[in-house]
Amino acid sequence: MLKSIYLMLLPVALGTLLPNDNNYPNPGFRKEIIGTQIYTFHRHAATFDEAQNICKQNGGRIAVITSRAQEPELVRMFKTSGPVINASHGWNRQAFIGIQYRGSGLWQTLDGKPAPYLNWSRNWMGVQPSNPDRQRCGSLLLQGAMDDVQCGVRLAFFCEKVEEKLIPFLGTFLPDDKSYPNPGPQNTETQVITFHRDAATFDEAQKICKQSGGRIAVITSSAQEAALVQIFKTSGPVINASYGWNLQAFIGIQYSQSGQWQTLDGKPAPYLNWSRNWMGVQPSNPTSQRCGSLLLQGAMDDVQCDVKLAFFCEKVQKKVQPCDCDV
Repeated sequence: MLKSIYLMLLPVALGTLLPNDNNYPNPGFRKEIIGTQIYTFHRHAATFDEAQNICKQNGGRIAVITSRAQEPELVRMFKTSGPVINASHGWNRQAFIGIQYRGSGLWQTLDGKPAPYLNWSRNWMGVQPSNPDRQRCGSLLLQGAMDDVQCGVRLAFFCEKVEEKLIPFLGTFLPDDKSYPNPGPQNTETQVITFHRDAATFDEAQKICKQSGGRIAVITSSAQEAALVQIFKTSGPVINASYGWNLQAFIGIQYSQSGQWQTLDGKPAPYLNWSRNWMGVQPSNPTSQRCGSLLLQGAMDDVQCDVKLAFFCEKVQKKVQPCDCDV
């Protein structure tokens, strides 16, 4: 039985520029993978209805922002994607997102559900939304936060669709690295994350990861934490965990003699999110529980290094020099 799951993650600098993509023939766009979603930013301006048609033709929809963590990722795409082309009135500092005003103070997605996340600007030509009865479509501002805008103007826009290859399946390996060819030069490194259900001590886990060309995975952001928790939740039962501890998995941080949580190469842990409600406040005893773990419920715990837990490995794909492919 296979007991590991592969997931391609782009957790920090996620940008992939695509010179050619049959699914998105318009050269004026940027494509990124965040979690299990593919996002494209389209610089060639369109009305809201035109934008939705373009997104639908490519198997998706106008992107809906669902969280405070997702918003800055799309803002970053906007800022690094080049100038907007043919925007109405020169409005090149906002882009359509997939929400519309339905009256009675209610903003909804195009399938009629309440907008999952709203962050109206307080300093974009006053307080927004300023006139939703006439400006019934939502946009994301280049500076961050949201604005209401007329649906008939032409703006840049975001599309989204689910990438099925990135969804983990119980007890099944996703295809190996060769099934994920680089679609174009990248300005980021790509991580391959594996989750191991067969429990091991921290040292044993590190050896297994090294044998596969990697190391125990280090969490670097809240977005990456959420992605790893999702893998954990969908990967089936942990096998042979000490004391039945099947609700946490080792990650690549340890408590140092100097009183600092570090990665295995001696650098300060880039991201810490200790649990406030896992058997009290964590870390509870790092001098004897010197290894870090990710909880199934989210957040982190300190734990003895010699207990057997599930664990995450990571390895980094070769970095390719960036280029300007949007020509």
